[in-house]
Amino acid sequence: WRYQGRHGLKSRFLPFGYDAEAAARFSRPFADRDIQLSFVGARDRYREYIVKKLASQGIEVSCYGAGWPAGSLSQEKFYDVIGRSRYALNLSNSTSWDARFLLRYPMALARNLKSNKTVEQLKARHSEIAALGACQFSFYTSGIEHLFDIGRDIYVYPNVDELAYMVARISDNEAAMAASRASERVAELSYQKQFSELFAFQRST
Repeated sequence: WRYQGRHGLKSRFLPFGYDAEAAARFSRPFADRDIQLSFVGARDRYREYIVKKLASQGIEVSCYGAGWPAGSLSQEKFYDVIGRSRYALNLSNSTSWDARFLLRYPMALARNLKSNKTVEQLKARHSEIAALGACQFSFYTSGIEHLFDIGRDIYVYPNVDELAYMVARISDNEAAMAASRASERVAELSYQKQFSELFAFQRST
């Protein structure tokens, strides 16, 4: 959408995608999933703060990645974990200006001032979680509304309090339907399909 109407040479837009073969192998029916809520990503102060805030309200998150007790995951193990998860968190690693967070961790202010991660980005994780059939709770980033119908396919939280409210009140039936719709949304984004179309495009030019 960013380049619609622009003049230039013939080009193809290749958005972040996922491995369709792995997604098909590791995705499970929603009712058969044995991980209630997961997060996969490196541990940092803000992510730890969110996980602890959720735990204080009785919402436990199974965390995987560098810095968490469960440790890092291989790509195959990542697909396995998300494929077993009913709900999956997509937590930002950009700077956070949440006043309560900064009061608890004052040194985070210095990190914010030095960090170049000041803008949220659409990531491969958005499509990977969707393809693996987990109900996704994500931060907002520009363009996400072009990929998903917010509030139907994916749940976007503005802050940790709203995140806790959303996680606590969604039913498994609502979540299963949202996950199914999100999976359909990203069906065209698999790397296999994108590269197949790219090679066909190159042969035609």
